[in-house]
Amino acid sequence: MTAASSRATTQEVRVRRSHLLVATGVLVLCAVAYVVLAAVLAGDLPERVATHFGADGVADGWMSRGAALIVGGLVCVGVPLVLLVVAAVGQWWRGRSARAVTAFVGALGVWLLALFAQLFASQRGLPDPTSARLDPMALLWALGAALVVGAGLALVLPRALPQPEPLTPEAMEIGPTDAVSWFGRAHLSHEVLLLVLGTLGLLSVVTAAVGDPWLWLVV
Repeated sequence: MTAASSRATTQEVRVRRSHLLVATGVLVLCAVAYVVLAAVLAGDLPERVATHFGADGVADGWMSRGAALIVGGLVCVGVPLVLLVVAAVGQWWRGRSARAVTAFVGALGVWLLALFAQLFASQRGLPDPTSARLDPMALLWALGAALVVGAGLALVLPRALPQPEPLTPEAMEIGPTDAVSWFGRAHLSHEVLLLVLGTLGLLSVVTAAVGDPWLWLVV
């Protein structure tokens, strides 16, 4: 092994470790924070908790207190975790958008945590769950917290690994009677992967909010 390849391997290990530690660390903190939140608020929540709101902010869907807390935890931790696993399969830390992917996963976890925190805290001690209201500022507060965390993660994460120079394709003349086969391998760019992850995450959140699993079939 040459000195250059040894340095490259060491750099890749460092970058991979940094992204994995940051992403998993943020999700673990979100999970712990949600458990603490649920433990603190559970006794003060009504028996039926509003979990869905119309465009006017008025509650139009409810769950039992236990079911709402469990579903909230699954969405808050499960959605970012699934996206992280999908990204890990594609070894996202190798690509140019590695920092953006890690920051997005962390920001998504924080956004969901802040959203559910606002949702449950607003119903603490509420005698009638049908009177629950969702303040639009809660959504903006959650989004602002996610943006701050995502920007912070993108700043502290290491730079992307050096990318290999693209190969220059060579033109090949093919006659009208020639048969051609290709045995190469296609790669999904990390920009496209980020778009797919963002779409899946948004769809997961919307599906959870609407409470209609058939939405996956429509899309």
